[in-house]
This record gives sequence, C-alpha cells and structure tokens, in this order.
Amino acid sequence: MQLKAVPSGLLAATALLLGYATAFQSMAATWWTSDTFAHGMLVFPISAWLAWSQRERLRGVLPSGSMAGVALVLMLGGLWLVARLAAIQVVQQFAVVMLVPAAVWALFGRDVLSAMLFPLGFLLFAVPFGEALIPHLMEFTATFTVAALQLIGMPVLRDGLYFSVPSGDFEVAKACSGIRYLIASIALGVLFAYLTFRSTTRRLLFVAAAVIVPIIANGLRALGIVLLAHYSDRKLAVGVDHLIYGWLFFGIVMFALFWVGSLFREDDDAVAGEAASQLPALAALMVPGTRVAGVVCALLVAPLVFLGLQAADARVASNAHVAMPLAGGVWQGPEPVSDDKWQTQFEGASGSLAGEYAGDNSAVTLRIEHYDRQSQGAELINDLNRVYDTVYWSRLTRESDELTLGNGSILFVNSERVRHDNDTRLIWYWYRVGQTSETGAAAVKLRELWQRLTLRGSSATLVAVGTPEDGDSTAARERLAAFVQQHVETLHGCLATGVTNAGCAP
Repeated sequence: MQLKAVPSGLLAATALLLGYATAFQSMAATWWTSDTFAHGMLVFPISAWLAWSQRERLRGVLPSGSMAGVALVLMLGGLWLVARLAAIQVVQQFAVVMLVPAAVWALFGRDVLSAMLFPLGFLLFAVPFGEALIPHLMEFTATFTVAALQLIGMPVLRDGLYFSVPSGDFEVAKACSGIRYLIASIALGVLFAYLTFRSTTRRLLFVAAAVIVPIIANGLRALGIVLLAHYSDRKLAVGVDHLIYGWLFFGIVMFALFWVGSLFREDDDAVAGEAASQLPALAALMVPGTRVAGVVCALLVAPLVFLGLQAADARVASNAHVAMPLAGGVWQGPEPVSDDKWQTQFEGASGSLAGEYAGDNSAVTLRIEHYDRQSQGAELINDLNRVYDTVYWSRLTRESDELTLGNGSILFVNSERVRHDNDTRLIWYWYRVGQTSETGAAAVKLRELWQRLTLRGSSATLVAVGTPEDGDSTAARERLAAFVQQHVETLHGCLATGVTNAGCAP
C-alpha cells in the first residue's frame, strides 16, 4: 500500500497530537496566560510559513524514510515518558517539539529534513523556557545599576536586590529582570538572522548580539528609571509608568539592533534547478504504508506505556493523612499560626499543614505541603510553587546549611533569608521522598521517578520551618537548629504514618 506524502504526514501529526496532548495543552496555556511567552502563539504559524517557503527546494527531493529517524522517535518518546513520570513539564514540551523533525526524518528521510531544518528547528521557541534565568538576570540588573550609580558618583547602599540612594529605596523585582525582553529578542533575532543573512558567521554574530544587547539594555533601563525618579523627586518613573518606559526603551533598542543588522544583509543566491523541476512536488509523492504505520506506532509507544504505569500507580496504598509532630522538650505546640505573613504557596497539594511552636521567648512556624498522588499541575517540584510569597517577600540570601542530628546523621537543608520592609525571616526547607530527605529539585525528581518505575507510588512532601530574625541572624539559626534537632525524627515518622504515630498531633 502506498500513501501520498501529505496524508502520511497528517496521520503522523494526528498520532503526535493525540498521544502527547498534555504537553501541547500546557504550552498553549502558558502562551495564553504569560506575557513573557505570548510569542509562542505565533511560532507554529511562522514555522509553517517558513516550511511553505521551501516548497521549490522540496520539489527536487525524493522521500526515502529513515530507520535512524524511527530510532530517534523512540528515544524522544522515552525522554517524554521519563519527564512525564517525573512531572518535568519543560522536558516534556521540548521532547514533543523535537518529535516533529524526528517524525519528518523517519517518514521522508534526511534530504527532506535538511530542507526543512530551520522551519522545524524554529518550533523550539514554542516551548515556554527561560524563567530559570530570572534570578540571575535580577542579580545582574542590580549589580549593573549599583555599579553605574557609583561610577557617576551617586551614593548608593545595596542589600541583596534592594538598594538605596539619597532620594529613596529601590528594589529589582521579578518584572525588572528583563526576561521578557530577552526571550522576545532571541526569538526575533534568530528569525531575522535566518531571513537576512546567508553566511553562518553573520548569523551567529547577530544572534549573539540579540542575546547580549537586551541584557545590557535592561541594565540601562533600570539605571534610567532610578535617575528619572531621583532627579524628578520621585514624580517620574515610579509605579506602572516605569514598565511603560521600559517597553518604549526596549522597542527603540530592538529597532536600532535590527536596523544595524539590515545594513549587512545578504541577498539570496540564485539557484538553478533544471533537474528539480522535473520531479513532482513532495505533496504528490508516495510513501509506503508500512513505513507510515511504523512511525505512527513508534510515536504511540511512550503514551501507552505511561497509561500502564499510571494504572499501576493508582493501585499503590494512599498516605494522604500526614500529620505534624507534637512538641517536645522546651517547646509547646503545635498551635494555630498567629502570624501568617510567611506562607508557602504550592499548587494542587493534597494536604497543607501549618503550626506554631513556642520555645523560650521565641517561636518557630512549621509548614508542610504534601502530595499523595502527583500529576501534571499537582506536583511537588513546579515552577509555580514557592516557599514564600515572592510578591510580598524579597530574597536576601540563598544557601545550603547542614545540621547534625542526635543519631549522628546529617540533615541538609536549603536556607533562605527573605525580607519585607523591616521584617526579615530565616527559612529552612527540605523535601521528603519516601524515607529519604533531599534539598535539590533534580534529586527529588530522580527519586520520584525511581519510585514510580518501581511501582511505589508518587507521594512526596515539602517541610519548611521559619522564624523572624529580629536583627540577630545567628540566634535565628540556632532557634531553627534546636527545633529541628528536637522534632525531625518524629516529624518524618508523622509524614510516613500520619496520625497513627503516637508522637503526631491529631
């Protein structure tokens, strides 16, 4: 049986959309709700237009199929499966986007893939990726702004992402990171370089400029906002108008970048194609039905395996009723939290507990976020989850700490100092997967993956303790250390057995 190329491609595309619908849906949801990644809605239409522009080149190509392409489809399906089990959304999205060129290679062969390489590669910009850069961009913006202010002789005092000048205080917030400018600039820069230049060197140089220029421009934007606010006695560039100034400045910078790039444009080389014109268009060429069936089956292997593992996970015993430890030693509690300014924010948790423990003239708040059966959008490690409200609190420092427990073992914790106005808190937190404590997101994901592959369920928990610093960071650390040393073993037992443990609060 023979099928024409277009129906063959449509069958493979249908299998891809049905088998990996969750990944495509998650990308579309992010495009619709996030200003940073709204450009993703245009990526597929642009890619289709770029592919259509290659139609004359494709006329001279005979589809041949590729077993290496089939192998790549299976490998990417396996990558998606691992990421799906570990609930790593961005890896799932990259895997399904890369499945598109892999399926083209498997169905039509290397020559067709070569002709379509950039249009298909451009699809990678559909993946909402880059938010991990935000803390680094915020740090660079703060460092750049403070250094520039010092260079022009303005007195400035910096504390983390906060800095003060004679006219008042400023903070480099998430919206000031410049991530929107950077992501948009890279996507536009790559497209512009492909359409404008022919040489690889010029293309790479322009893409490098599209990365560097917006980062520097964002630093200049922040500096300009501070100077405008300072010299206008804080009448200009405060509130929402500084965001408007930022977009205007970014638009001017991008226009200048592309204008300079256009001065070095290279026209298309003339391509003669006598032999090419003798072949029919790719759409009219035939593809063996067995090859089409093989590619469709390869695309569907991973989704079918996932459904099987998901059914097995549903049969694992539930541990939805975690509990908090009863106070021991000099501590009393748990009592209802009297100060709820510090709260954890975890989407889709099956259990959220909070309690306050009073010691000698001090208090510690314990917060637990438990996930009994994790699924997409309801998982412990997620970009939307926060140990504190990042709108209310700003991070001063982030580091790791360790604590020697009574049994001689060492508990590693993440330690963060956060501030809002004059209120500074010290927060320790770690994750619990099975009977193991972890501090790193990657380590948690790997343990969760192993649990699911060994059919032991998908439960996991965040444990966070916090206390006010009250001007003494050393005392705050000692307070948390004393509380954790006293209660950690009972706490971990309560997470494993819930209220059936005698040391757990009802």
